[in-house]
Amino acid sequence: MSLHHSEWLDQAKLVPVGQKRRVYHGAEPTKAMDVYNNDDSWSCYCHRCHTGAKVYKQFIEKVDTSAPVFRRYLDRSSLCELEYLYKEYPSKYKRLVKLLHDKGVSTVSIAALNPKYNLKDDRLVFRFTGVDIGRDCTGLSPSKWLVYSNDNPKGFVYLQGKNTYQTREPVILTEDLFSAQKIRYYTGWSSLVLLGTNFKNEIAYFLQDKLPVVATDGDSAGLAAKRSINNRCDLFGIPYRNVEISDGLDPKDYSPEGLIQLFKFLGE
Repeated sequence: MSLHHSEWLDQAKLVPVGQKRRVYHGAEPTKAMDVYNNDDSWSCYCHRCHTGAKVYKQFIEKVDTSAPVFRRYLDRSSLCELEYLYKEYPSKYKRLVKLLHDKGVSTVSIAALNPKYNLKDDRLVFRFTGVDIGRDCTGLSPSKWLVYSNDNPKGFVYLQGKNTYQTREPVILTEDLFSAQKIRYYTGWSSLVLLGTNFKNEIAYFLQDKLPVVATDGDSAGLAAKRSINNRCDLFGIPYRNVEISDGLDPKDYSPEGLIQLFKFLGE
């Protein structure tokens, strides 16, 4: 039995085309329902009820894909240290700290990533080789994570852990940076951010001599990504392991003790 449209459709219509959002389903205590604004329909799936629905759109206007694409580069002059943000923009800093707390991390656990704050677009920015990425701090942007344009782009972020002595080192694959850093910070294992759910050839080549440990989110997109990654690893002949992330959770939602227990098998 599918969900009635009154339970989710209005929320799905607020999502930009091609994206999804995690929202509350009725009076549930946590957000457990994904709502999607697809090209031809709106849809939803509740991870707590294990039920979904879809409503097709009546009128669809095709977008001219030949139109020029706007490229957004990082304005380095707008970046500041978090200490400066604390002193000069206390309200922005307080909002940032609350966001990090809500996402299961802190300024201490992400300090090794040398985060900066973008005063122009209110994003917490992390800079890596070939990747500049910013997390929205306002709650108003349709894109929580923004990968800035780069002239020499790289399709993933690798966070080296303490296990460099291993020939085939375990590397834990996650969808977002907060999950990857929290895993590395509390377990010591290396991690890799997929920057989404797409397992590119570039990532496969990088993992040829490593042991990928797939830890995608515990939602429908994450499960689909896990199957895709497993298939791609089989194709490239790369041995891999999977971990089961609880339904409706991301790795960053786990407590430090929970993460240590989750990946304990890697050290056995």
